[in-house]
Amino acid sequence: MIDFLNGEGDDILESNGGFTNNKTTAKTEGIITGLSDEHFARMQFELIFDKESAREEFNIKEVQFVNIVELQLSQMTEYQLNNDETFLNELQEQMNLMLEEGEITDIKILVKVIE
Repeated sequence: MIDFLNGEGDDILESNGGFTNNKTTAKTEGIITGLSDEHFARMQFELIFDKESAREEFNIKEVQFVNIVELQLSQMTEYQLNNDETFLNELQEQMNLMLEEGEITDIKILVKVIE
């Protein structure tokens, strides 16, 4: 996905024409980890929160998010990772369990490279 600033500072115009509020989104750094079938995955995510306080809490707990991603990926094969919807639903469910100030309403994969 390619994001374009719309000039107002708080919103991002997505390449699909929709808007997301910058105050309720967060992008992770690239995460590189091994899969269970000896492949490696490099991924980057955008998380969308229901309120700004949830995003702020995530920023504090981002290391825990990375740990959850690495654990899930280490138990998956390349074939399983290609089913993004199941992976993202499980990831969102686990992340929401650790948030107290709100919840993640959506997770998008910005980068996924499997080697």
